[in-house]
Amino acid sequence: MRRRAAFLLLVSLVIAPAVATAAEQRFNAGFIALPGGAQSPPMGVWYPSNSVETEGKLGPFVADWAWQGATANGIFPLIILSHGRSGRYRNHRQTAATLARHGYIVLAPEHARDAEMTSARTFVPLITHRAAELKIAWSAIQAHPMIGKIADLNRLGAVGYSLGTITALYAGGSTPQVELVRQHCTQHYEKDINFCGDDWRQKFFARIRATVAWLQAKGVLKPQPKNTGQNTQENPNAAEFSPLAAPLHFSAIALVAPVGAPFSRAAMQQQNAKLALFRLGDDQLLRYPYHAEYLHTQLGDKAHVYKTFAQVHHHAFISPFPQWLLEMEEISVAMDPENFNRADFIRRINNDIVDFFNHHL
Repeated sequence: MRRRAAFLLLVSLVIAPAVATAAEQRFNAGFIALPGGAQSPPMGVWYPSNSVETEGKLGPFVADWAWQGATANGIFPLIILSHGRSGRYRNHRQTAATLARHGYIVLAPEHARDAEMTSARTFVPLITHRAAELKIAWSAIQAHPMIGKIADLNRLGAVGYSLGTITALYAGGSTPQVELVRQHCTQHYEKDINFCGDDWRQKFFARIRATVAWLQAKGVLKPQPKNTGQNTQENPNAAEFSPLAAPLHFSAIALVAPVGAPFSRAAMQQQNAKLALFRLGDDQLLRYPYHAEYLHTQLGDKAHVYKTFAQVHHHAFISPFPQWLLEMEEISVAMDPENFNRADFIRRINNDIVDFFNHHL
């Protein structure tokens, strides 16, 4: 009993270091971009390759990868990555490439409907659609003529960032609850205001609604049926999540800056995957102790990794933007406090993510 307690303490300490040092990389990072179609989102795929890495461009970013390189010999575990709200798969290109160099295939779909999350009413369909995109991506890669041949579909992992953490947990069988969010924000609105709703968020939603109304007036979008009930106030309980049919069988899920409020203790206890929670110590969007710490508490004695990166803000998990672009325009998610080294933080958390999957995938 004492040995088990000591083990649980070791893997769940907030300030604990990674369980081991990441193994040396064995491969180059191959990369292909899949354009997507009517039934599937666009995707980035990183994979182990023996081809030479050369400099290439992905949007405004420059990276050294084996662009469309030959696959390495072998069968490799598959990791599906879910980005944060309104993000892109290229936001996590460094983490994906690092995993590929250590022998993992990383599949990163670009979630297509994030702009539709304008209120509690749209929360359920958006997350449900996101989870479905992970399942679609998993199915698509099986049929890919190159990647499908080297993917071990029985060794499946996930990395979720921010809203992507709800997506990964739901796709893996943990059902979130809107009612828990309502209760949380009723009790802790002021203390967790950036999650529950503040001025900038309301302005953002207002712009989205105005755009939708304009598109509907132009006939581009079909108008939604009006609420004919007596209560014209938005009902946050208008929709609730249902258990996902045929969830993905993840063996391990790494959650970076996780959203915790929608998950009950039962939902977390029922999660079959091994979990790693990485809390960002200066996260002002998902404030302590209501998200990562809350999930850690909900997991209780269930073995998991829990680590905090002190003095790291919420968007630090996004790969750095080039300086020339930051000099041309203001990109809020790319801004760092003075003396904060984003590249160094990403290297550190990448080592922890690799170590986690090396142990559990």
